[in-house]
Formats: sequence, structure tokens, C-alpha cells
Amino acid sequence: MSNFSLNSENYKTYFAWEKFRYLDEDKREELIRFSIEEIRKEKGLKNVKVEFFSGSPSLRGSCSQNIIGNKCVGHTIELNDDVLTDTEDYYTPYKVFNTINHELEHASQYEHASNLDIKNSDFVTLEQRLNDQHYFSSKGDLIKNDRTGRTYRFDPQTDYQMYRAQACEADARAAGYTAVEKLKIEGQEDKYLNAYLKTTKAREINNNKQMMRCLGMHSREEMAKEELSYISDKKVKEEDRQKVLEYARQKDYETAKEVFQYDSRGKATEEQMKAIFGSNRAYSNFYETETFKTKKVNESDHYRYSFARYKWGDNGEVNDKKEGDKDFFENVLNKSKGIDTSEDRSFFEEIEKKRSATIDSQPDKSFFEKVMQKTDPVVQKVDEKPEGEGQDVSQVENVTKGQKR
Repeated sequence: MSNFSLNSENYKTYFAWEKFRYLDEDKREELIRFSIEEIRKEKGLKNVKVEFFSGSPSLRGSCSQNIIGNKCVGHTIELNDDVLTDTEDYYTPYKVFNTINHELEHASQYEHASNLDIKNSDFVTLEQRLNDQHYFSSKGDLIKNDRTGRTYRFDPQTDYQMYRAQACEADARAAGYTAVEKLKIEGQEDKYLNAYLKTTKAREINNNKQMMRCLGMHSREEMAKEELSYISDKKVKEEDRQKVLEYARQKDYETAKEVFQYDSRGKATEEQMKAIFGSNRAYSNFYETETFKTKKVNESDHYRYSFARYKWGDNGEVNDKKEGDKDFFENVLNKSKGIDTSEDRSFFEEIEKKRSATIDSQPDKSFFEKVMQKTDPVVQKVDEKPEGEGQDVSQVENVTKGQKR
């Protein structure tokens, strides 16, 4: 492309297949680096370093923090280098734009959570701080006793779904998708973009349905509640606890609502969906089971799962961990090292086999109908989906791997 020139007004237009496909490797890399810098400035983030790695196509990228002394001075975004050369997959430009916004959202989450000027009364930040007290890894949640890696705390499917369900990952997925959707809102006419948005949204809803089947409908609320149980009322005020739990519950409802709407083809009313969600009917709550209670993190080793570079202070807010804090530096170093593609590849291959064997290719009309009838005796029958709709979109999504995250 001879007239290739980037500025803050036009760089997004190159994330269209009809333009992106003609960019050589050097120009694609220039576009990606330029875009990350533009988005970094928009978000007001610290310096972001960009690197590329060669690995399984299921690994799209990661974000880690650059620490000097006891201060975060910036972030490193690592991206799969297949985006520089792929000339076959016309979703490539949208995938990479999704990924860089996903990873920069993680950088933003980290800066907000560790910003001591932001009080716990900011429930969005507080939820992130709670999430940082126990970050669920995509490699499995249980840290091996010899600290040589991770394995599964429950089982591959459950551990994977807890990774997907946690606030930081759910919000980063939303940020990535919204950024791509905004390309269309801003006027980009692109048939491939439209197809990508449609299939990605359908995949997300279908994946969330499987998550709800595995964990129930209240993961963010339950995770926040669990982390609050380790923090005294003196350190987090009761009113702030209630606000963050209400916020987490609302985010859980938004996820469940999309699944309900999809399953009912838009026929379920707001009242009916809230009734199902509120009564916890249809999807059992994993966090109330004996399996969760007996296998969850013990209080004695809870600190090992913290991503946070700050600790809860007695004044009800958060304080920086002091330089030289061994636990803190071990966590930061462990999460900032290079990507271990071999472990993740086998993990995702195993998950893909399990998911393809269990996910329905059609929306569960009869299931939703029965639940609705239990909630509201006069609910009308949900129409069957027309032939050809609801095809299987259940293959494993391009999961963004974490250092974080």
C-alpha cells in the first residue's frame, strides 16, 4: 500500500480487511504500535512496551507490569506474531484490535486499582482490588506446593470458567468487543466487520451460557463476597461492601440477561428474567456446593494468589506494599515473566474437546420455557428458532492469556 500514512484521525480505518490485507509485515507492526500508543494516551496510561511472540493461535496476547523498585513504571503488551503475516483470515484486523484494547484495559485496571487516591467508595475500583486479591489463572488456579507452576483446583472446565467469570477478564472482553463495535458506530462500512461482530457476540453469549451452567449466575458477586471475607470491616466499610456487591450483582445480571434473551429469542420480559435471576433458578450456584467450600483457597495460603502490589491498610483504604516485601516481589516476578505457551496450549486443547462435547448447537428453548413457567404460570410458549439459526459457535474463543491476564 503506497499511500500508507498514520495519524490519530485515520489509524482505525486500517483495521478493515480490505486495507489490512495489503499491509506487509512492517506496516502491520507499525499500525499496531501506533494504535497502542494512541489508545494508551486516550486512557491516560503509563508507558506501554510492545512485544511479539510466536505461539499457538489460541494465545492472542498478554499484559504484564514493569516494576522498578516498588513502583509500576509501565506495562508490556505481548501479541501473537501471526497477526503480522496472516493473509487468509479476514477477521484478523478485528481480532488484533479487540486484543490490544482487551490488554490495555488490563493495564488500566491495574493503574486504577493501585491508585491510592481512588477510595473504596468507587465500587468499580473496589471490585478490581478484590479481584486482584485472588486472580484466577488460565493455567488452573491451584499453585503447586513446590511453586513450579499451576494445576487444577477443581477440574479443567471449572477452573477455566472461573478464569472467564472474574471481573477483570469479563470487563476486558467487553472492552475489546466494544472497541471493535465502535469502528462500525463511527461509520466503517465493512461486511467482514459486521460478520465478526455478529459471530463474536454469539460466541460470547454461548460461552457465558456454559459458564452459567458450570458456576451459576452470580460469579462476580460470589467472588467479591469471598474476598471481602478475608478483609475486616475496619479496612473496608460496610457501605462500601454493599455497594460493590450490588455492582457485581448487576454485572452478573447483565451477563445472564443476554443468555436469557438469546434463549427466548427476545420473548422474555424484564420481570421474568429478573425473577429467574433473583430466585437463582435454572443454574445452580457452584459457590454454595461442598466441592467449592472444601477445595477453595485456605486462609493460610490466600496471600499466594494475590496479584496486587498493594495491601489493605487499617485506615480502610489501600497502602503500597513496602520495598523488599518478599511475597509481593515473588508475585510480581512470577506474573511478569515470559509466556509459557506449552502449558497453555495443552490446557486449551483439553478445554476445546470438553466444550465441543457438551455445548448445544441450538438455543435451549425447552429448558428456558420450563424455567419461565415455574416463575410465571401465565407465560406464553417461547417460539422455536427458525431452521438455520443457532448454529454451533462454541469452539474455544481466542482467549487472551494472562500474566495478567
